[in-house]
Amino acid sequence: MTVIASDGVFVAADSLTTHSGGQRSLEPFQKIYKYKGHVLAFSGAVSPYKHLIAWLVENEADVEKLPKQLPAGWQMMHFTAECCWVYNDDLLYPDKHEYPCAFGTGAYYAIGALVAGAPLHKAITSAISLDTNCGGPIKKVKIT
Repeated sequence: MTVIASDGVFVAADSLTTHSGGQRSLEPFQKIYKYKGHVLAFSGAVSPYKHLIAWLVENEADVEKLPKQLPAGWQMMHFTAECCWVYNDDLLYPDKHEYPCAFGTGAYYAIGALVAGAPLHKAITSAISLDTNCGGPIKKVKIT
C-alpha cells in the first residue's frame, strides 16, 4: 500500500503503512533510505528493510547471501543516476527500470502524472488523492 516514484533526479514516497489485517497505521513510515551513498526504497512486507540494505550494500546483493526467513511480499528499489534496480521475493536478480518510474498501488497514477509532465511532488500527491491505499506525509530524497 504505497506510492514510490522517481523522475531520475529525486525519489519521493508516501508514508502510509498498514499492519497485518489491513489496518492503517497512525504513525508515518519511512520508505526511502540513504545509506553509504545508496538510495533505497521499500514497499510490501518491509519489516526486514535493515537486513535487505545490508544485503545490497555489504554483500553486493549476492543471492547466496540473501537473509534467511524473509517474509513474502517484500520489494526493494535501488535508485542510481542511470536507472532503478528492483529486487523482490520473486525476483532476486535485479530488474532494470528506466526513469521516470513508479511502484506500489499508486504507481499508475504517479507514472501517468510524471509522463504528462507533472513534477514529482505533484505525481505523489495525485496518487495519494486517488488511491485509498496511499497517504501520509511525503518524503523526497535526491538520488546523487
